Amino acid sequence: SAIHKDISLAALLAAESETSRDVPATPREFVETGIALGLQSSAEALAERAVAARDEGYQRIKLKITPGSDVEFARVVRMALGPHASVTVDANGSYSLDNATHRLALDHLDTLGLTMIEQPLAHDDLLYHAELQQLLPPRSRSTHPRPAYRTRGQTAMGLGVSSRAPRDA
Repeated sequence: SAIHKDISLAALLAAESETSRDVPATPREFVETGIALGLQSSAEALAERAVAARDEGYQRIKLKITPGSDVEFARVVRMALGPHASVTVDANGSYSLDNATHRLALDHLDTLGLTMIEQPLAHDDLLYHAELQQLLPPRSRSTHPRPAYRTRGQTAMGLGVSSRAPRDA
């Protein structure tokens, strides 16, 4: 779960070990918690779940998306949460840059002020990941305050579980 991962990271950063000294991080008093929301029947239903999660105290919202249930879903959630909310989409490798519709969707997602697009392509599609990274260059690591809007090419891309072996890294 997101809370477990955040607690585990906080424990790692707080530990007095060789590993924790190698982690480039600034100690914090708290760690933002996040939640991953699965696919819903409509963009409005997803927005309702996202607003409820925010109202429960989650600061980061991750939306699971697939082609066809992506741009409009993320747009409606962005509008419901406002421009400064941390919203990430996770495609679980469901897009291909060989598909013009998928390319267009990724381009549109890039305009929504998302924190990140996670695992947009198949885990072993490393050449297209590199191409997509050029299309969607990583933005500054500073996440606060979030800009109210962004221009094209500002969304970070995360590979998630894309690298499954050292040779993939």
